[in-house]
Amino acid sequence: MDSLDILEWLDNRKRAEYSNETKRQAQRRIAILYTAAVCLVVFIIGLVYTTKSKNIYFWDSATYWEMSRSVLSGSIKDSFWSSVYSSIGTNDYNYLAALPSALWMKIFGTSRTSYVAGLIVMYIVPALILIYRLSAKLSKAPKTAFTAAVCLVPAMLYIACVGYADVGGLVMMLGCYTLYFTEPEKEDEVLRYIVIGALLVLMMIFRRYYSFFAVSFMTAMAMDRILFRKKWRNIVIVGITAAVIMVGLFTPFIRYILP
Repeated sequence: MDSLDILEWLDNRKRAEYSNETKRQAQRRIAILYTAAVCLVVFIIGLVYTTKSKNIYFWDSATYWEMSRSVLSGSIKDSFWSSVYSSIGTNDYNYLAALPSALWMKIFGTSRTSYVAGLIVMYIVPALILIYRLSAKLSKAPKTAFTAAVCLVPAMLYIACVGYADVGGLVMMLGCYTLYFTEPEKEDEVLRYIVIGALLVLMMIFRRYYSFFAVSFMTAMAMDRILFRKKWRNIVIVGITAAVIMVGLFTPFIRYILP
């Protein structure tokens, strides 16, 4: 192979690399636009449903809307953050889940439409983005898998439309899956599993019935290690992180709310 052949080979290789990079960039742009379009459609459907609804909302459908307005109006007595913290260990409906909606309504108003729009923007849209990321990681046809997931689980949007702040836990759940199904990298592997442990605790104190997910997620991790003979270090990191945070900061929650 003479020098001209080598130069031609190098030139062809550069062109191929450039072509592949161009294709990847185009695919990323398409993925972003497609996800944004789905999020916009979901947002519009949610607003139309809310504005046209003539339902009378009560109990869980109205509880966090009312709590968010109470936080916004300054109805919480004594120290604000102390009251929020103590509610986690004493109340079935704690103020933690009401804080994001209160912040949203401070900017966009306290109407029911504003409240539901906040749930969609703060929780459903990030959930959709995470679902697409998971689809890209786990499927050879991510757009098809993403569309199927959105269409086959309409309850995700419905829960937000009827005012359940509980939908916030969905983002934490998907966050756990996204971090778990990331290719192992020694630089951030330990950190990823520490974050998973923290997310499991956060979703439990956000709404206590997410404890069922936390237990099932840990069980699935254990089975993954048994069946595929993976190292147990990562599940130990998750367990220790969750235990330290829960016992160190939220002992009243364990004692009075979890049972």
